[in-house]
Amino acid sequence: MNVIRNNTNIMECAALVDPIILGYAINENNRLEITLPTTLCTVSQNKNIIQTEIEGRDGTIKEYIGQDDYNIEINGVLTAVYNGQSPLTDVVLLKRILDIKEPIDVTNGYLNRFGIFHLVIKDYTFNQEAGGYSKQDFSITAVSDVTFITMLSGG
Repeated sequence: MNVIRNNTNIMECAALVDPIILGYAINENNRLEITLPTTLCTVSQNKNIIQTEIEGRDGTIKEYIGQDDYNIEINGVLTAVYNGQSPLTDVVLLKRILDIKEPIDVTNGYLNRFGIFHLVIKDYTFNQEAGGYSKQDFSITAVSDVTFITMLSGG
């Protein structure tokens, strides 16, 4: 299997923080993957509630329905291996993964504790900073995705 990934040393990442690994299987023989060692995540979730107004009564009747998808915000920094170099290869690989029009796999202890193993990317930002040639700040907004398997019965 061919795996296209950045050159970040996984053991080095684990010693610093809990890295995020984003991946996508192009087909059974090829996979895109990037390790993001310097990130902070925010996870939030809304509830799906139907509110029904009743004439002559103050307030509404609430019918609890369920949980909405998780909203995830990931803020991080890509850094070059050496000072004075640009992390261009990692930026290109991350952008390539973020542009995928399907759910992507995520491996991260913090997100996985919430049951988040797949993300759909809503938007992303790469910020330019004066004097920041050897690093690239980024922000990713995503929602969680759950894989559903549909069974067809022959009837």
